[in-house]
Amino acid sequence: MTPDIRAMVVTTLTNPAQAAREVLALNLPMNVGWMALVAVSAINAAIYGITDFFIPEPPDGMVLFRLSPVVYFLLLVPALSIAVFALFWVGRALGGTGDVQQMLALTAWLQFVRAVAQVLALVLQAIFPVMAVLFALGIMIWGTWIAANFVNEGHQLGSPLKAFGVIIGAGVGVILTLSVLITLFIGPTMGGANV
Repeated sequence: MTPDIRAMVVTTLTNPAQAAREVLALNLPMNVGWMALVAVSAINAAIYGITDFFIPEPPDGMVLFRLSPVVYFLLLVPALSIAVFALFWVGRALGGTGDVQQMLALTAWLQFVRAVAQVLALVLQAIFPVMAVLFALGIMIWGTWIAANFVNEGHQLGSPLKAFGVIIGAGVGVILTLSVLITLFIGPTMGGANV
């Protein structure tokens, strides 16, 4: 049976633990999970490009660099892939029982919901910029709680608060990976531009 995407998005926002169980119940094969992750990365990169196009550039010196949607995509896919394995390893280290397949499905779905939130934020930015800022802040806070519930359900940790530890540990790994990737792919260009 095809899942009701709209209903699942609503459930993710209102009852994240239940939504996580619904995603896990789909039992997506690994190849489908990876394809979904790449697809949502492409969607997020496209939204990033649209947002970058419509939002005016800040004054000189306010940003160190701007990424093209293609570079953003090329950074996002490996970063999310590493996040999947990091969530698996850190979760297992803290007593979790989840596997890579489950972390992959949960991560792909969370990225899809993130894309939906970004579209709403972009619309708000065009209509009511102040509300867009508040919306983005609210999504960031609530999104962290949603992610904690997802990790908790995936690893059966018994507490979303314990899942925060998994997220923090995995986040450190992702940040380190992004730092290396940005240095490799963007660093030399930035250096040349400053000469």
